Amino acid sequence: MASRIGGSFSLFSVVAVVVLLLFSANFSVRECAAESGHAGEGAGASSEHLVDEKDVVVLGAENFTNFVNTNPYVLVEFYAPWCGHCQSLAPEWASAASILKGDSVPLAKVDATVHAELAKEFGVQGYPTILFFIDGLPKRYTGERVSDGIVMWVKKKTGPAIDFVKSESDAEELLLQVDTPLAVAFLGNFEGKDAEELTAVARQEDGILFYMTSDADVAKIFSLNKNAPALVLWKKENEKLSTFDGAFEREAISEFLSANKLPLVVTFNHETASAIFEDEASRQLLLFALPEEFDKIRDNFEEAAKFFKRKIIFVLVDLADKEAATPVLNFFALTTEETKMIGFSIEENGRKFMYSGDFSVESIKTFGEKFLAGDLPYFLKSEPIPEKNDGNVKIVVGDSFDDIVLDETKDVLLEVYAPWCGHCRNLEPEYNRLGEILKNIPSIVIAKMDGTTNEHALVQIQGFPTILFFPAGDKSKEPLAVQTERTVEAFVDYIKKNAAIPFTAPEIPKLKLDDPTDLGVEEDKGDEDIKVLSADDKVDQEDIKDEL
Repeated sequence: MASRIGGSFSLFSVVAVVVLLLFSANFSVRECAAESGHAGEGAGASSEHLVDEKDVVVLGAENFTNFVNTNPYVLVEFYAPWCGHCQSLAPEWASAASILKGDSVPLAKVDATVHAELAKEFGVQGYPTILFFIDGLPKRYTGERVSDGIVMWVKKKTGPAIDFVKSESDAEELLLQVDTPLAVAFLGNFEGKDAEELTAVARQEDGILFYMTSDADVAKIFSLNKNAPALVLWKKENEKLSTFDGAFEREAISEFLSANKLPLVVTFNHETASAIFEDEASRQLLLFALPEEFDKIRDNFEEAAKFFKRKIIFVLVDLADKEAATPVLNFFALTTEETKMIGFSIEENGRKFMYSGDFSVESIKTFGEKFLAGDLPYFLKSEPIPEKNDGNVKIVVGDSFDDIVLDETKDVLLEVYAPWCGHCRNLEPEYNRLGEILKNIPSIVIAKMDGTTNEHALVQIQGFPTILFFPAGDKSKEPLAVQTERTVEAFVDYIKKNAAIPFTAPEIPKLKLDDPTDLGVEEDKGDEDIKVLSADDKVDQEDIKDEL
């Protein structure tokens, strides 16, 4: 098969995923983590009712490729049997499968725990993952996860890919209402090879409306001044018209549309978040500015953007839009309304690069070129260093990391946590107990760092909590990823085996288990909601944890 999903999505840093969860309807539906069954436990109740899945096609390694290649359209769910969200989806999926059977659009499912290699091939990192295959090529499903929503989304995707413009008045009316980008082709024959190539692209491409005409006078209305075949893309932004000048073949057409469908500068909000973070260009240049400040530099910012099409997405974060801007400001540890610009690279595990120049075209262009070449220093965020830090578990922030964690005279165990993470909250009493037991061993430091507000080049976050061990001595080496049970006894055994400085572990006292408060465990108050932009797009903090 010619193409696989899994590029930029699989490279998201943890916080970038959270940003998408907060702002993109495409990611607002809860998922279970793909690493193991544990992350999904409790995510949803077990299904006690049998679901009639007679119209759902069961796929696996032996029949997958042939099935998606021989059916023009296939909607595939990658699931795990233990995943509560998959169990909740099952009756909706079965119902939609029966409805869409009459439209010859099969719905299928793959048990990703059995066919792990197949799931890996398609970048499956959470359950359920739903992909829509068009002529064997996958696209991520972006609709609702209820039967009616699934059916509506599929019908929209499988309807006529291209509309016809037959009159000059129709053409003029279209150009007066360019809210969504319009791809308009001038073709000599609606049924020839050129039409087939354009139709193939139209079936794959989201976010663009496709039209064609064979009337030369109509074509001129759209500035199609060349002989057929010809193609233009119209947008409502400043760069209104882009003209295709390549070979009229699907790959060249697709590349042209990908390069030009977004405006030169995309304003970050609920509707655009997905397009920004899922674009093939995995680097963004984000400008944080109030509207009146952006107006002063808009022309320069847009002019610079022209040099980096398909390489860097230029983004405006409107500081007047508090609802959209606040989480992004928090992500980049920015707290003022001062105009700032940051480079953000998904493919480099979410690394950030702070801009400090003026906003001339040349200065922005130079920064962009260095950004692409990898010639910029990283920007690492940090909370203020705490004035007091005398607890048994030391508090680490980005600016104190070197002094505490990279102290070559200490063996350091570091937990990187998130305040909203349920697993982190469950670990906290045991981790505090570990600090208490080892507090009198001078060569050992038990520490923790809030990974949502602090960063360090040696810390790569794959999920929360991430627990790392830094042996004493040469701390230029990569830390050890701690893979052990999350109990005091297991942690002590791990430290004894891996510590560079030998020590004698004190006796670990037994806990009284007749009173849950002895463990320091807070009463379960249920799930907490994160405020999002739409009442329909509620994201549960525990389920963000599952996603990660």
